[in-house]
Amino acid sequence: MKNIKLKLGDIIYPYKIEGDKHEVPKCNLLLINVRGSYSQIEGFYCDICKKAYVNNLKYLEKKFSGYRYDSMSSSKDSGSERIFNLNGKFITRLGSLNARSHDFIDILALVPVLTLDKKIENIQVPALFCKQCQRFYIFETEMEHLERSGKILCRVVTEDYWVSEKNEESQFNLKSESILHKMGYNVNSRDNLRDDERQKILSDIISNGVLTRGEVCSHIDYLIRRSEGRPMLSDAIRKWKRDRKFASNIDLDLQEVSATEIKIRRRHV
Repeated sequence: MKNIKLKLGDIIYPYKIEGDKHEVPKCNLLLINVRGSYSQIEGFYCDICKKAYVNNLKYLEKKFSGYRYDSMSSSKDSGSERIFNLNGKFITRLGSLNARSHDFIDILALVPVLTLDKKIENIQVPALFCKQCQRFYIFETEMEHLERSGKILCRVVTEDYWVSEKNEESQFNLKSESILHKMGYNVNSRDNLRDDERQKILSDIISNGVLTRGEVCSHIDYLIRRSEGRPMLSDAIRKWKRDRKFASNIDLDLQEVSATEIKIRRRHV
């Protein structure tokens, strides 16, 4: 059967054979799931009216909240539509990325950059979309990579904010650390896991939807920041940096969002 990949925000219709004036063949609909990767669902697609149909609309509403559904009983249409009224405005943030109030899926940000060799390129970097607060997030680590690549051409706004180290720690959700530890991930010298062993654990965690790639990268960034300036942890930092690079480069089939604005939140203590 034909594969049809739907973008976030696309409308999915209930399938009713009666009244259809044209044939709607079966197909595999590829929908973005809670992990930010694609799941395959049996459905129908009309090449004439460019509409996707499924038999069990209520099931999809529960499992795939990033889409709109043509159903009178659906209460999620207005919330899902808000995703696409943000016009690619991204926010950078530190520890609060893992706050309990967020519900993230992985996406890819396309950021226009005038590179050092004077070429304009859309550079692709890992990012997140929060279904709760309906916002896009980009990591400060990725911003540093973009700034090293050249001049960022979309609008960049800097916003200062002040927090104490204690408050920053209290905001941080330790769920990621607990899950990574339970799954066997660590950089300690006692277990002395090889790079490929640690990275296989991270790959399994991300591909199985235990944590999003964004949550893994955000937590490793936090571990690196927390340990900087401590010589006894220099080996651990080197391992985290290699693992962080590996995680950010895992090949996932994700939705792309073009960045029109990036708000950089600069933390002051």
